[in-house]
Amino acid sequence: MAGVTNEHQLLIRGVTESAERYENEEGRAYHLLFDVTPTGAGDCFLYLKNASDKDIVVEGFTYSVASAEKILIKVRDTGTPAGGATATPVNCNAGKISDADGTFQTGNDITGLSGGLTVDKLWCTSTETVNYNFEQDIFVPKNMVFTMYAVTGAINVRGTLIFNFYNETY
Repeated sequence: MAGVTNEHQLLIRGVTESAERYENEEGRAYHLLFDVTPTGAGDCFLYLKNASDKDIVVEGFTYSVASAEKILIKVRDTGTPAGGATATPVNCNAGKISDADGTFQTGNDITGLSGGLTVDKLWCTSTETVNYNFEQDIFVPKNMVFTMYAVTGAINVRGTLIFNFYNETY
């Protein structure tokens, strides 16, 4: 139901839901698991390249570390990733079978990348699982890259990257 006040304000009575829930209902929400021990300092351990016409929205991730580690979150790396293993994101809607459209890798030392911009730094100390939410979701348009790096290395890092494909036409 909708109406308009005498001050030209829209009045509605409706049901609302978060964008995350909507994307999940539509089968466009995914989790990407990782469990790696980066070989050395500054090694990339997670690589995501969007191949979809829809933006990927990275909501955040869960993590735990074997001991203190600093993680860098980057966007816009260039190059061809090497040394990682193909990772398959899992659709969060058990009733949908659509695969995530992109290139996804995890590994102890993903090489072949350069440049990029650091958008976040985390000082991780917990062996317990921690949920980290990006206060500003990270948008990854088609053909753009999102990566995660371990600063110290030789420390086990495990967790789940949480993302969805954003449908801008609701």
